[in-house]
Amino acid sequence: MYLFIDTTQYITIGLLGEDFSWIDYSLVKDKKSSANLHFLIFDMLEKKSIEFEAVKKIIYMAGPGSYTGMRVSQGFVDICRLNGKDIFSLYHFDVPGLTRAYPSGKWFATAFKGEIFIADWNNYHISTKLVKKDDFVEGEELLFTSFAEDETTLSTDKLIFEYSKIIFTEITKTKTQKELFYYRSLDEEYSQS
Repeated sequence: MYLFIDTTQYITIGLLGEDFSWIDYSLVKDKKSSANLHFLIFDMLEKKSIEFEAVKKIIYMAGPGSYTGMRVSQGFVDICRLNGKDIFSLYHFDVPGLTRAYPSGKWFATAFKGEIFIADWNNYHISTKLVKKDDFVEGEELLFTSFAEDETTLSTDKLIFEYSKIIFTEITKTKTQKELFYYRSLDEEYSQS
């Protein structure tokens, strides 16, 4: 059994069978992951009468997103790794390409400090950059973000739910383990200028 965790923006958790079909899935639009993540996981397990020991593998979103939110899931995952669980991770901007349905497009997110983070991909080659919010121009490519609020942007959280078998089969087959991805380096993030 797999546990899925995403605390990059909100808290998304899910349980998946060995075939990557969803047993349970929950999106909590609460940014207090440090206070709620453990409770939500164990509440979901209890609701399904599943012991945590039955979870052998964990897939989590390694970014980009909130520094604190990502550190919370990373800390949880590190403890699970020490307890023998297999760990896999990916980035939100990897998701559309992994579905094989979107060979090109643009993923974006507000990166704070008046900037927008952009990941462009074409034929599965990804490049990333930060631009000033005023310089962000929507083109004709497909637009994606983590949790879309409008109809002109596709949502990677929905793609994860809909394409779980394709995405997670690829991630586990390649044993993907990505480092946390912040919008900018920590030196840049916490500089005084």
